[in-house]
Amino acid sequence: MKNLRFLGLFSMLCLLALPAAAQAQAIYLKITVKKAMVWPVRDSGKCFDPCLGKKFKLPARDKSPEDFMKYMENDEFRKACTSPKVGGWTPDPLVEIKIGEYGKFTTDKKDNTCLPEWNVSHIFRVAPGDKFSLAVYDNDGAAGVQAKRDLMGLYEAGQVPAELMNGGTLVLKRFGQVEGVVLSAERVAAPAPAEAACSGVYEARIVEVEVESTKADGRTWDRNFGKYKLPDLVVELSVGNDKVTTPKADNVTSAKFDNTKMDVAVSKGMSVRIMVKDMDPGNKFEEIGQTAFADVCELLNKAQDGIYTFPAFGRVKKVVVIFRKIR
Repeated sequence: MKNLRFLGLFSMLCLLALPAAAQAQAIYLKITVKKAMVWPVRDSGKCFDPCLGKKFKLPARDKSPEDFMKYMENDEFRKACTSPKVGGWTPDPLVEIKIGEYGKFTTDKKDNTCLPEWNVSHIFRVAPGDKFSLAVYDNDGAAGVQAKRDLMGLYEAGQVPAELMNGGTLVLKRFGQVEGVVLSAERVAAPAPAEAACSGVYEARIVEVEVESTKADGRTWDRNFGKYKLPDLVVELSVGNDKVTTPKADNVTSAKFDNTKMDVAVSKGMSVRIMVKDMDPGNKFEEIGQTAFADVCELLNKAQDGIYTFPAFGRVKKVVVIFRKIR
């Protein structure tokens, strides 16, 4: 009788666990960055962009973000938000979203505005426990160039907000010098298996590298003391005749890279090669490890949701690359 009761309880627990198991699977969200509202000056009152000592007598930030447009009724606020289009003092905002360890999307900047609008989308793979962050920056530089970024506001959460997970609209209110950001989301189907969609144009991105702290014979990579014994890491990814190289990460055994990527037209039979180097002054380098695939389709078939981790080779512990099909 006791055994029967135990089996009944065990079966019930298994049934109760099924929904949680289903929820534990990764989903895909198409997140759209719609618009934002930003305060035109820093917390100190200084302009985000050079304004030759100009100071604005702005109204106090004592109203709710929903009343942002009422600030525009103030002449000084309106001037602060409507500087000349060339060389103005009004911020040039962009939004950057990060989900999980590798998911990242950055909008283009919008010049000289407190009310930027984008309506641009990106598909994220969202796994249970993935953290969520959204940052708004004032970006200085020509269109498409991120020369210098000043953080205007950062929102962080231990998980992706429920409004997005449920395919709805999320309004983030007042963080830093940001009065609000509006996002929307919809659930989408998982990408087609790589074997059915090998050919096409992919964004290939190097995101992480880790190497051994010494050479195979036990010697240090560099001859100096302390941290300067460690390598200056550079990772090179080649797909066919296209190549992308990370910036140098000095005196480390591991590094992550935010924006090392290339768009490449992929077809069956193209080779993939990874080389990791210890880069010395004068463009001299020592090879830490090198590995290759004869056919890119083989790599894509082994990738999990586009993420492929090259296992140990040479003195390299791992390299992580993400392939995302664009068209």
